[in-house]
Amino acid sequence: MTALLKAGVSLNKLDSFREIFEENAFALSDSSHLRRLIPFILQDEMSKLKKDIRGKNVAIIYDGTTHVCEAFVIVLRYVDDDWVIKQRVCRLMLLAKSITGEELARQLITVVATELSIAPNMVLAAMRDRASVNDVAMRTISIVYNQILDVGCFSHTLDHVGERMRTPILNDFTKAWISLFAHSPKSRLAWRTQTSLRTPTYSATRWWSKFEVIYQLHKTFGDVSSFLHRDDLPPATTAKLLRIVEDECMCRKLKMEIAITVDAMEAFVKATYKLEGDGPIALVAYQQISLLYSHVSLEHFPNVNAVARSLANGNSTHERQLIDYAKAACVPAYAYFKEKFDNDLRPIVLAFKSARYLSPSKVNELKPTANDMDSFAAFPFLNTEAINGLKSELPEYVAAAEDVSDEVDVLMWWKSHEGTLPKWSSTCKKLLLVQPSSAAAERVFSLLNNSFSSQQESALEDYIQLSVMLQYNYRKT
Repeated sequence: MTALLKAGVSLNKLDSFREIFEENAFALSDSSHLRRLIPFILQDEMSKLKKDIRGKNVAIIYDGTTHVCEAFVIVLRYVDDDWVIKQRVCRLMLLAKSITGEELARQLITVVATELSIAPNMVLAAMRDRASVNDVAMRTISIVYNQILDVGCFSHTLDHVGERMRTPILNDFTKAWISLFAHSPKSRLAWRTQTSLRTPTYSATRWWSKFEVIYQLHKTFGDVSSFLHRDDLPPATTAKLLRIVEDECMCRKLKMEIAITVDAMEAFVKATYKLEGDGPIALVAYQQISLLYSHVSLEHFPNVNAVARSLANGNSTHERQLIDYAKAACVPAYAYFKEKFDNDLRPIVLAFKSARYLSPSKVNELKPTANDMDSFAAFPFLNTEAINGLKSELPEYVAAAEDVSDEVDVLMWWKSHEGTLPKWSSTCKKLLLVQPSSAAAERVFSLLNNSFSSQQESALEDYIQLSVMLQYNYRKT
């Protein structure tokens, strides 16, 4: 049964496998009997997790989403004795209604402190999105976990940057364009036949998926007009799109808005992807944010310049007007980025800045002094004694890191230096728990949505939790 759960097989489909099993001399009990095993398997999984994390520092990643009802997940992050980063689902709840921040905090404390017996001083960080209910939960649990680092999700913030692009014509066009393919398999097939490209997957909750649609439009805009003149497409939606494409003024603005979106936001989308990984992202997060600051200040818009030049036909005044129109579109997006990372997220950005010193190739480049180690005070779980320990081992660390390539496996490097650099390796294990995003929780929700549709809303909650837990915890990474 565990194998079937790991494969995401629905409980009501288990009876369909009986004949296959019996043909191969295996027995499979009725699904109604198998249901009774669920609490025991779930208890066994929690016992395994409890054993794995015994004596280890952990971080928690939590989030909520609307599935069939409200869903809430807690993911535990820790580093095992072999320096392998592990992330494990320890709770998935389906709720009849939204819960308050205080109720959310109570659930977190119940799971972490009571069910998993993790001491308050072993919980070092919490990653979550910046929804107000999560803010309240963090303020509440910080009373118990007073050295926890609260990390608001960078990826969600970067996603909101894209939402603030001022592109009214492009917004109308992409809304109809996405609708055209979402509701018409014939349209998807026709587009693929004409361009040899699949339409990108779109999610209304993630702006970067809209960017992927816009990026494909940028690359294939020459095919759009002829495609829309086919007679086998949904007429109402096609008419909306043609109204924009065939209006000379609107089409010019559409082209400029597509160009500025690609030029201004591609770097943000790439950074979002990189920050949502499960590896040692803490060591490179600051570099990603620094690259975005550089991108914003440089204002390098090659597609905008090329499209404006083409549309202006040698009229320099008109070309300048088109460029100014496009550049104005990214002003509110860039302003939002600076506001959030200069203010709300600044303490966490500075914490990730100090985390760079845990990369041996970076410390070789930066050549920090003992005074630079004071920046580690940005992590509330590192006290003065711990920082002084880093200072005392700094000469040995810098010497060991000399000539280390930036392609080195950081985790294996620290594993091999655990005996010679105990203070630094201990700190590294702690900082590896910190992530700049709560994407791990979103991956759990993806499993939930893929495994359990609205037609299975009557499925037992403990069965859903166990199935998703096994799929996530035993997935190959």
